[in-house]
Amino acid sequence: MALSGEQLLNQAIAAHGRGELAAAADLYRAVLAQSPSDATALLHLGFIHAGEGRLADARDLLERAVASAPQSVEARFNLGVVQDAQGQVAAAELSFERAVALDETYAPALLNLGTIRMRQGALNEAGQLFARAAVADPDSVEARYNIGGVLKAMRRLDEAADLFGQALALAPSYIDAAINLANVRREQGRLDEAISLYRVVVARAPHHVTALNNFGQILRQCGEAEEAAQCFQTVLERDPRNAIAQFGVCMAQLPIVYRDEAELERSRQAYQAHLAALCDAIDASPAEFASAVGSSQPFYLAYQGRSDRALQAQYGQAICRAMEARFGATPPAPPPSPEEKIRVGIISGYFSAHSNWKIPIKGWLSQLDRQRFRLLGFHTGDRIDAETENAAALCEAFVRGPLSVEAWRARILEAAPHVLIYPEIGMDPISVQLAAQRLARVQCNSWGHPDTS
Repeated sequence: MALSGEQLLNQAIAAHGRGELAAAADLYRAVLAQSPSDATALLHLGFIHAGEGRLADARDLLERAVASAPQSVEARFNLGVVQDAQGQVAAAELSFERAVALDETYAPALLNLGTIRMRQGALNEAGQLFARAAVADPDSVEARYNIGGVLKAMRRLDEAADLFGQALALAPSYIDAAINLANVRREQGRLDEAISLYRVVVARAPHHVTALNNFGQILRQCGEAEEAAQCFQTVLERDPRNAIAQFGVCMAQLPIVYRDEAELERSRQAYQAHLAALCDAIDASPAEFASAVGSSQPFYLAYQGRSDRALQAQYGQAICRAMEARFGATPPAPPPSPEEKIRVGIISGYFSAHSNWKIPIKGWLSQLDRQRFRLLGFHTGDRIDAETENAAALCEAFVRGPLSVEAWRARILEAAPHVLIYPEIGMDPISVQLAAQRLARVQCNSWGHPDTS
């Protein structure tokens, strides 16, 4: 005797609960053969396909589930998850908004909508959504973690550290919370604590790519070049195409100080060899390297006291190829007309109490002739202090981050500067990604770092 649709559905749910996904999927399909609009079967089969990476199939099933049960919060939420995974951000945003409209206390939708808002740079709204998720689900580790992420982006580092610590107290094995706590300590200048945290993370997850790459960067910052190189090499052993690790292992050949001239020469030769390999890798698949540009930079090359022009040209040309492969060529704004003021944009991560502000930038902003120039500031850094406010007051327009490289590019092109000045190239990661593109007809750099271009 054939089983009814209800009996098949009960068996499918039971198999699903036991983790027998293939059997559950077959049973859900049997349900749908009898009842093509059964919302529960559509929802759960879509969920299984999403977990298998069959996103197109999952989306089709979940769209049918939403059509069959428009009031289903779970169907709309899962459809949003799949849409987001497919890169359909606007559609995902709408799905999460509708899920929240149906149930204002549905924490998963609040969290995912908050994540989208955070990616859009709407930090206040993201924080409000995460806070609502925390109220709806007081035990939510993810809510605390995400609130910490918003606070970190807002530079409220003490509060962010507290939230990441709370997440870790609830879930000691929450690697991402430990990584972010370590990153906050690094940004606070508490490098010993950051290193200690990363040692714990790497001991628990010895092949965690993000942890190893971040740990390598901190070690390099602290002068531990050999151990830093080992971290990046461990990543490359498991993921030879990892772009951040390829930049990292190359730059880790440059320690801060040398025991003698012989060690300096060995280091320089090692850097030359690794740079050549890095450039070859970029040439093979340039677009894959764009997001990693600036993750590690040849800051310590200048410390060798040699002529670095050829090496810097090789490096600079390679990262320019990577950025062009990612974004394409950009026609710059036309030159100013004779009666038009020249729009000068200054791009820097150091519109704050920093030597780059004190020496070149402040003088330009305070002394350039406003009858001839319009001054635009683009603050790519994350430090904001009284000098940041002074800089903003001296600019006709002043854009602050955090923003993605894509968003920075859009804002700069919208402003259509005739001239762009980079006070330094080689320290701030966002600045080097922007400098490796042609975003103005005239681009200049200054002496914010000895090997600035």
